[in-house]
Amino acid sequence: MHLQGSYTVEASVVLPVFLCFAVFMLLFLRILSLEWGISVSLDTAVRNIAIYGKEVGTYEGETEGDIGMSAAILYANAEYVKRRVPLNYIRGDMFGIDYSASEFTDNEVTLVAKYRVPLPFTMFGKLDYEMVQHAYARRWTGEEPGKGDSEDDEEVYITPTGTAYHSTRSCTYLDLSIHAVGKGDLASSRNKSGGIYSPCRLCGKRRSGTYYITDYGDSYHTSISCSGLKRTITSVKKSEAIAKGYHACGKCGNVGGL
Repeated sequence: MHLQGSYTVEASVVLPVFLCFAVFMLLFLRILSLEWGISVSLDTAVRNIAIYGKEVGTYEGETEGDIGMSAAILYANAEYVKRRVPLNYIRGDMFGIDYSASEFTDNEVTLVAKYRVPLPFTMFGKLDYEMVQHAYARRWTGEEPGKGDSEDDEEVYITPTGTAYHSTRSCTYLDLSIHAVGKGDLASSRNKSGGIYSPCRLCGKRRSGTYYITDYGDSYHTSISCSGLKRTITSVKKSEAIAKGYHACGKCGNVGGL
């Protein structure tokens, strides 16, 4: 009887602890999935709106900034749907995302998404956690690539952390496709070129249960917010890119004579 009573006491202590741990893990995975989906969607939206910034016109009673910001938000919303982002985790669903801190200027597009995630604890009332995510890109406001330029001065695309210049903005090396993999799957993962992934020089040394890789990258990341997973794309003259030490992209560098 004494042993049975002891088991009952232990079970009454261990079981609630285990259930709390399970709830916290589910909450963490839920927030991680939501954060990743919104981050990638915002980044895709600002990059594409920045490229076609010159196409944004004005309407009666509306400024270019108003139209541009509306276009960026609509693009982000479309990406949420396309990527099946679990917006039902947000208080207010898609309409619960606040973009009021976002900006669309002559040179930059910045999307700031603020939203609140309800916590699964109702004993103290309706608790939630505010999250804020940013995405930024410089607008393309120059001349059309290749028009009136010599071969050596055609427009190419570079990134601050990259080593190659690209002849086309649609090159797959510039379009990040981020995937989350577990620690056990990391060693067997390969990029589209068949290469293995090495630790990111910014965040790769940290330990994590989830790692982030891209289709054409060669590094794995432990943080979805790592700058190595962001793309700030700049259009420059080919001669300028070469002078800065960039070499032709192995995938698109020979297109158009580059």
